[in-house]
Amino acid sequence: MDGIIKDAGRISQAIVYFDKQGFQQVFDEVELPALTAMFEEDESLGNIGKSQYWAGIDAMEMSLTAKSIHPDILKVVFNQIESTNITIRANVMEYESGRLVDQVPYSVSARVRFSESSAGALTGKESAEYEFTAQVMTLKVEYNGEQVLNVDLAGNIYEVGGVDLLQKMRANLGMGDAVGGVR
Repeated sequence: MDGIIKDAGRISQAIVYFDKQGFQQVFDEVELPALTAMFEEDESLGNIGKSQYWAGIDAMEMSLTAKSIHPDILKVVFNQIESTNITIRANVMEYESGRLVDQVPYSVSARVRFSESSAGALTGKESAEYEFTAQVMTLKVEYNGEQVLNVDLAGNIYEVGGVDLLQKMRANLGMGDAVGGVR
């Protein structure tokens, strides 16, 4: 390989799971969480300009839209006190020079708490539309079995490509080496 990525994978099919119960042909759209860094500005005397330093990860949110509904979904999305696990599993079709060369799994898992849950938007002679918004506490992304992102906001965990970017910070805070746990 010459180091040039010629094509990327394409996703057109996915299934949403709430606590391991799959809902095929229910959700029309899932807006996955955006990982947004927070920065702190440094305007110290003596600097000719502003510098910005990484200060953490902003709150994450995801939304789901459905045109059909199921009572098991409603029981989860209307419970805004307890959290639930959502997993989106997709099939990635990998192409090279326009030719399909492989199909691999893509998975996004999140621990969420629903913050906005619609009972539906009803319009004559059209399918009802349901929109749900959830606050994301943990987020894991896997591509073809390889973990590419692992974030736990409360546990101070931020791993990219298997590299623990906050291990020293947790140790400096006396949180120990246990992943996500205080000793």
